[in-house]
Amino acid sequence: MTEDELLFLSNNVKKLEEVRNKLKSLDVTVTCQNYRFKEQPTDDLLFITLDKALVAYEELNRPLIVTDTAFYIAGYEEEENFPGVAIKSKLLEPLGIAGLLEKMKDVKNRNCLLKECLAYYDGENMKVFESKQRGTLAKEEHINKELGEYTKLFGIFIPEGTTKTVNEMTKEEREALGEFNPNVFSLFSTWYKKERSKCLVKKI
Repeated sequence: MTEDELLFLSNNVKKLEEVRNKLKSLDVTVTCQNYRFKEQPTDDLLFITLDKALVAYEELNRPLIVTDTAFYIAGYEEEENFPGVAIKSKLLEPLGIAGLLEKMKDVKNRNCLLKECLAYYDGENMKVFESKQRGTLAKEEHINKELGEYTKLFGIFIPEGTTKTVNEMTKEEREALGEFNPNVFSLFSTWYKKERSKCLVKKI
């Protein structure tokens, strides 16, 4: 029996295990390659994700998936909708989570929005999935070593309708959140199960 192989590209290899877990309902082997993407001079999350997939496929010539994330904090005084798509270069590297929380400690408007985008491309079929989750910014960071640190935002992001950061939630609570508001991996999995016969996947 052969399985489909999908290449997951990221410059954060810590994401691989989480991606494998999210795609475990598929009969696919997910491999990961550390890939350095060029930064694009745009705040358009969809464009950035599509460009990643197209450029990477041109170089690697293998069926692949890429993701990207944008985070928008409504009440950040120095810049509207900070940090947007530039999570690493504007937030994590210059400020860090502790620095962000210090700047936001007296701000009442803590509304924020987390957007994710996933693109699948096999040289012929291109499919893009987007998800949005509104929420609020926590006043302190919550670290969950079991989840890892592949996205530090989960330690400060409280999804709408809940009182906990993602990192504070139990596995069951996170799964229930995903059922109410499916993430990009759930959307991709549903599509792939229906359309996999049409995809030009690599067999192993």
